[in-house]
Amino acid sequence: MKSRIYISMFLMITCFAFVQTTFAQETPQQEPAEKLISDVVGKWTLTKVLNGKKDITGQKSATGIQRIELTREAKFVMSDKKQQLDSGLFRVNESQKTIYFESKTGGDTPPSEWGIDLHNNQMILTSRAAAHSNGYKYIYTRTSLKGK
Repeated sequence: MKSRIYISMFLMITCFAFVQTTFAQETPQQEPAEKLISDVVGKWTLTKVLNGKKDITGQKSATGIQRIELTREAKFVMSDKKQQLDSGLFRVNESQKTIYFESKTGGDTPPSEWGIDLHNNQMILTSRAAAHSNGYKYIYTRTSLKGK
């Protein structure tokens, strides 16, 4: 009687181990996150500003930032047509497709948070923090791959 119990337990454990091993092998592997940090390096020029679906590129209130340069050292420089407006460090959260800009002159101001989407030579930035920028999309076109 005891030998039947031991044999039954042995068979159950063996079946459980087999089933567990089979399912573990069939689990799909997750794709590694895209390497946005290397893809964003370069010089970018503003080509379009959208408020929802409405193109507001020509409006004065659209944005003052006409150019963004992102370097391999995770530094950024933002400028308009005439002068530098801001500079500092940036970092990317690849899994959340977010880029953070930390201004040198910002003091205790937290980094600005932007959704980022890259397609071909376009970078689309969408504000994730500023209430006044919700729904705005800033579309930049790469003008150079060089990042100091």
